[in-house]
Amino acid sequence: MIQEVSGFDWDNGNHQKCQNHGVSIEEIESLFSGNVQISPDIKHSEAEERFLG
Repeated sequence: MIQEVSGFDWDNGNHQKCQNHGVSIEEIESLFSGNVQISPDIKHSEAEERFLG
């Protein structure tokens, strides 16, 4: 499935994880500019809708 990403929902835990890995929110979001291939993330989507890009 190819979709255009229209926004992100970051929580405080995600900000800390990004810092721990040495990447910024802006760097991660830039990977999704334009159209991207997106598939359901069945392994990690028990409690919420998640996707692999």
